[in-house]
Amino acid sequence: MPIFPANGDVEMRVDDALLFDFEEEVAEEVLADEGDHDVPFDVTEVPQQLEAVDGHHQADVNRRHRLEVDGEYVVNIHGANVVARVAPHYLDFVLYVGSRRGLDAALPNVDVDHTWSAKLKLNLGYRQWPESRQGALGFDPKGRMMYVGNRLEEQLWIAMLPNEYLEGAELRRVVEMEGTGRAVSTQHRYMLTMFVAYVLDEMRHEDITCITPYPEPLTLESIKESTEILGRFNENNREITLRLNNMRELHRQFMNLWERWVNGAPASWKRDGFLTDNSPVGVCMLYGQNQPIMVATAMEEEKRNWDRDRNYRHISHMSFSLATHLSYLDVQEWEDIPIRYEALWGSNLLLGRALPTLI
Repeated sequence: MPIFPANGDVEMRVDDALLFDFEEEVAEEVLADEGDHDVPFDVTEVPQQLEAVDGHHQADVNRRHRLEVDGEYVVNIHGANVVARVAPHYLDFVLYVGSRRGLDAALPNVDVDHTWSAKLKLNLGYRQWPESRQGALGFDPKGRMMYVGNRLEEQLWIAMLPNEYLEGAELRRVVEMEGTGRAVSTQHRYMLTMFVAYVLDEMRHEDITCITPYPEPLTLESIKESTEILGRFNENNREITLRLNNMRELHRQFMNLWERWVNGAPASWKRDGFLTDNSPVGVCMLYGQNQPIMVATAMEEEKRNWDRDRNYRHISHMSFSLATHLSYLDVQEWEDIPIRYEALWGSNLLLGRALPTLI
């Protein structure tokens, strides 16, 4: 099976070839695997082979290659005895953005669930929003995103969105903020950390207290002196567990306490408008889950699961990706099925028609 470089000298035939579309074009050379495939493969040798000057030739998967399949292995998809099968389907990515201040994106559409939990990991708030998932948000994340933990297996983020968004403005009108990263600046992260500490103190959650909600100067050391939210004493990796009732209370306090906390903040905290012009909105994301969906034997149960998972009345934006297997089957034999008409639900009719027998 020869592998050719994707350049202008090679004509592309869709029916005969599979095209792997990577970022760059490969140099004009034929790539071939001339190794002895009868020899057992020892994975422990891979690092040494990659570093060796005379190691096995490696195809660069970061470049674009054209894989041409021999004709005997190609199915004529236009044949009279070929049937397409589009299944199974897998959910590979999902994202939710709340429609108001608070953590709606993280809340399920149930009042009680003994299996539900979330964890706050504010010491990891420096994480950057994944660049590959930027388009799925519906707005530019630059300077607006703060990672705060996990909701079940999903990542839980806070997006600092303009107050106009809470009044019905479209997400696509949200512009980037000053900065170079897809996360809030360090100072803004410290401010939001103190707001969460302030809320958890008001909730009397665990042993978290907030001696002063506005430490100055605002540094990591002053935060540690004011609250245990990042860890006790010399700890810096605290995880705060939230049950469903805790998360609902945290959401409610986000909605109720934000303006009061912002109004009481020092003028130096509000000078750039980050706190006064924006509000915290929950965002949840999960990718790579590869979960089967649209399972024929469990459609009703699947509908109930989706309905329980979120209260969609308070979700303004949702993105998802599906991975679907596409295959073509050769029909070995056709069997005629007599046409029948059966009355269903009064005037509705069901038409039976000839179907192939797949072997």
